[in-house]
Amino acid sequence: VQLESWYIQVVNDVLCEPFSYAELTQRVFSLSMLQRSTLALQQARLEFLQSQMNPHFIFNVISAIMPLCMTNAAKAYDLLGSFSEYLRGNLFPKQTNTPIPVYEELDLVRAYVALENVRYQDRIHCHIVEDYSEEAVIYPLMLEPLVENCVKHGLRKDVPDAELHINVMLHEQDGQLDICVQDDGRGFDTTAFAQHEQEMNPAHHSVGLSNLNARLRLYYGTALA
Repeated sequence: VQLESWYIQVVNDVLCEPFSYAELTQRVFSLSMLQRSTLALQQARLEFLQSQMNPHFIFNVISAIMPLCMTNAAKAYDLLGSFSEYLRGNLFPKQTNTPIPVYEELDLVRAYVALENVRYQDRIHCHIVEDYSEEAVIYPLMLEPLVENCVKHGLRKDVPDAELHINVMLHEQDGQLDICVQDDGRGFDTTAFAQHEQEMNPAHHSVGLSNLNARLRLYYGTALA
């Protein structure tokens, strides 16, 4: 931080004529180092945001798949494929500042829903409406966390037969991709989330949405609507 502050101070200095070649070279070098430092800080922030994954979900999924290995090997095989897809997308995504095809993010959504349906006996119904070109791209983990949030706050886990319906709608027009995620669940306290956004309290239960909002502001200069 002290080194970066020094670069900022040097770059912001006024370079008056006449000036030497060595002085000009030093200013260009300082500006280059400042840019590298800023990009590195940005990438570190993104990696930190993506590292906050709930380990309990992983343990619960493994516990749910283990009995199926004895009773329904074919289903266990399919779920392990979904689990692999989920881990690949969450723990080992491509660079988070590099867009990916939209279908890759949707594959991650489907993998997540399949895993949760093992735990909750197929009580989650996710309907995806796709209306976009093959060239459409999205930054990694921009959509899947919203579906996770629907399950986390929408599904009535205290009611054994309660179901949750999630609608994911993607529509591209004039080069802009609009995404809408809706569910018919119980919801959560939006006032508390807004307060958390202001306080940035990492212990709050909506840390997933806060991470997504931080990335939206970083990439697009906007937030969830």
